[in-house]
Amino acid sequence: MPSSLRSRLFVVSLCLVALAMVAGGAVLEFSLRSSLMEMVEVELTRSARGARETLRTLPESSWPAGVQGMANRLGEATQLRLTVIDSNGSVVGDSMVDEEELAELDDHRSRPEVIEALEQGLGVSQRHSSTLGQDMLYIAVPVAAPSGDTAVVRAAKPLEHVHALIWAQRRWVLLSGFVGVLVATGMSWLSTFWVTAGLRQLVVRSRALARPDDASGPDELEMLSGSLDSLSEALEATVRELADERHRFRSVLDGMAEATLTLDSRGYLDIANPAARDLLAPAPLTIGTPLEELLGDESLKRMLEAGLGGTSVTDSIELVNPERCLDVSISPLERGGCIAVLHDVTDLRRLERVRRDFVANVSHELRTPVQALRATAELLIGSVDEEERAWLTDTLVRNSSRLGSLVSDLLDLSSIEAGQYPMRPEAVQILGVVQEALAAVPDRGRTVTVQVPADAYAWCDARALGQVVVNLVDNATRHAAESGAVVIWAHVDAELRLEVRDDGEGISEEHRSRVFERFYRVDAGHSRTHGGTGLGLSIVRHLVSEMGGVVSIHDAEPRGTCMRLTLPALQKSSVVAPVDVVDVGAGRQ
Repeated sequence: MPSSLRSRLFVVSLCLVALAMVAGGAVLEFSLRSSLMEMVEVELTRSARGARETLRTLPESSWPAGVQGMANRLGEATQLRLTVIDSNGSVVGDSMVDEEELAELDDHRSRPEVIEALEQGLGVSQRHSSTLGQDMLYIAVPVAAPSGDTAVVRAAKPLEHVHALIWAQRRWVLLSGFVGVLVATGMSWLSTFWVTAGLRQLVVRSRALARPDDASGPDELEMLSGSLDSLSEALEATVRELADERHRFRSVLDGMAEATLTLDSRGYLDIANPAARDLLAPAPLTIGTPLEELLGDESLKRMLEAGLGGTSVTDSIELVNPERCLDVSISPLERGGCIAVLHDVTDLRRLERVRRDFVANVSHELRTPVQALRATAELLIGSVDEEERAWLTDTLVRNSSRLGSLVSDLLDLSSIEAGQYPMRPEAVQILGVVQEALAAVPDRGRTVTVQVPADAYAWCDARALGQVVVNLVDNATRHAAESGAVVIWAHVDAELRLEVRDDGEGISEEHRSRVFERFYRVDAGHSRTHGGTGLGLSIVRHLVSEMGGVVSIHDAEPRGTCMRLTLPALQKSSVVAPVDVVDVGAGRQ
């Protein structure tokens, strides 16, 4: 190894040692100066306060004539300069100035320590004394003169001894620094030799790893630089490739619809994609969380524990919180840990259940009128009694009508769900739609009260809204109490709210989430007796949703059911319309 590198290291080492010594000396001098100044300040403060107490003992007849003598005695005792300044700024006593010269001293009210003492009770100042011609530290405190005015007692001390101590400390620092430089010179020379010896070995090893044409140079240091450059480029390319692979893996993982989790060999969460966080919320999926604290579902925990044990698991589970049905596939990893893929099949299972229920309900609903028609026809063929033939004919008509209504509702519902029900939004007067719907409702002996403003308009499809109102009113009159009442109420504000209320038995909370399902009945016997198909509310929900509205169920007051739907309003109604009362059982008014 050429000596140039060793020389550079040696010079750098010496510069660092010198810099450290200079910095240490500066810190030591600053600390010593601060300590000495603090000691002098404490001494002066104590002396100034003692002089103030002594001044308070002077009789009024001795002020100011006796102040100079007291200042001389205290100054001689404390080896300090003590000065007494009256309220006019005149010096009435100074231990280092003759009494004849006091009158020649200038006004001391402008001294910074005097101003600070009068304002804050204690004044401190370090400056050059024009009277004594040297640097002084001043401490001043206020004192009440016998005349009632406020005077100032000032204690001062030259800083020559402080400067002398600091210069003495500097000499010792310089001496110790010189000795330290000598020692550091030898140590630096030895250390640079040891460093360069190891560097030579490093150059040899790096040349073996790098390409020879990239590791050439005038000395070993440049050869090492070439070798490191080559290794750095290779490492950078490898890191870049790994980063690209990780990015692609993360993109694929984040884009997966299936929830994916990986656990390391210790059972701590390593990876969780967004689908897993959404699926298993509110369970905390924080990276590094142990399996015991990761999930609340015990069955999924047991499956993950089996995967950590090296066993592949494929099964279906049902979570309680949140309520989900999952297909779970867990596979162990080669280096420990496992990966779990969770597929949410909740909607699929629900659709399968709805499909089974729909097929069963359609089969049952169609079978009932068809069997009635067949049995009635067979009885009609063999019947000769006119009264019996009339009853059988009426039965045929009623069941045919029920079968036709069922098929019509099925076709309407299928058309709406397939998006084939044409919507033509326009300004629709709600009162006109309600009146047309009442004309289409069968007579069941209920009184219908209409509370709809005449200027209430909605932006919707008139035919669809008419079908919704017919279904709601028909359903309300069917379930209202015998000789009961139905109220149709509407109000327009930011949106249109239309309510159809009956005074029947109402719908319990357990059934409200399902009454809009196809063929779902709270009381199947009552619905079939009164001719319901079980599809009306399902049609209502789909039509209202297509028009941009919402339909919901509430309790009516004092009893019964309130079906409420909201639609986009065309304008706000500010007119209270007259109440129209329609008695469906006794005719229309």
